[in-house]
Amino acid sequence: MQALSRLGLTALFTTLVLALVGALFNNEYAFYTSWGDLLGDSPEDTPRHYGAPTPAPALDQQAPSASATPTAPTTPHALPALPQPGQRLQKCEIPGPKNADGRPTASRKVYVQLPVGYDQHSATRHPVIVAMHGLPGSPESYSKLDHFYTRLDKAVSDRRIAAPIVVVPQLNRTLDDDTECIDDPHGLQTETWLASTLPTWVKHTFAVAPGRGSWATWGYSLGGWCASMLTMKHPATFGAAVAYQGYFRPQFDGHPPFAPNSPQARSYDLIALEKANPVPVSLWLFASDADKVSYPSVKEFLTVVKRPTDVTARIAQGGGHRLSVWTRKIPRSFDWLVEVQPGFAPRP
Repeated sequence: MQALSRLGLTALFTTLVLALVGALFNNEYAFYTSWGDLLGDSPEDTPRHYGAPTPAPALDQQAPSASATPTAPTTPHALPALPQPGQRLQKCEIPGPKNADGRPTASRKVYVQLPVGYDQHSATRHPVIVAMHGLPGSPESYSKLDHFYTRLDKAVSDRRIAAPIVVVPQLNRTLDDDTECIDDPHGLQTETWLASTLPTWVKHTFAVAPGRGSWATWGYSLGGWCASMLTMKHPATFGAAVAYQGYFRPQFDGHPPFAPNSPQARSYDLIALEKANPVPVSLWLFASDADKVSYPSVKEFLTVVKRPTDVTARIAQGGGHRLSVWTRKIPRSFDWLVEVQPGFAPRP
């Protein structure tokens, strides 16, 4: 009897410790914001428009870019053989971001999901989605992201969107290494790698359309920040961004690599950039008003949006910073891409 009593007390103590740890993590990251949220109630949202859309040709004429001029794609017959012939998911490695002093670093994984029936030597050119994972995360994340590829295939088969090539780069050196996709003044030049090195490699390796009207970024949490940042700072390369529960200033997990008021810090304040020099890009934003990771800066950003920036925002009432709050809304972002990016429109 005493043994059973001790076992029961041990189980109770373990449960209480786990509950306390879970509560502390939830308090820090706002995964769940109410009992209804915890029990699975889905927050609703209504789209609102900010700024004003600009016709794609005008965008192409207006958009400056901090990145190097994109290299023209090779002709279909000159494209190299696929790394994994016959496979839709190509698992590749390319040289990683350079250090600030120009030294090379270890290679990075890049996963490329090809459309059904993709032909490397066809004259068909596909639009590109550069999809970015959260933290912790890796290129494998999109294979587990609530049927992301299946939902995209369904949209293509229903002729709601042209068949895109999805490129998922490894953002960090390790699962929990937080680069925030920036060019570190003393370290990795991740922004340059994502905005210049990666697109150039994609254009020389796969049958993709070269224009900004056929290139978009897509991400969640950390990846949502990276998507918005890359598109707003490199509008000649990316015409649109989809950001689920992203944010508009970097949120380093640890000490930032630059002082808060330094030129480097100001260059990554997308709210200040939008105030001073709005760029001709389109953004799709989803956030929850109870999510303290993403909502504060999203809310602030929406107050400063103006032409020619075009923003569609969906703000959910309640819901924490977790995948289940927004993944069922993934197909909506595909429909939106077709509206704002001519290269994603289904072929006649």
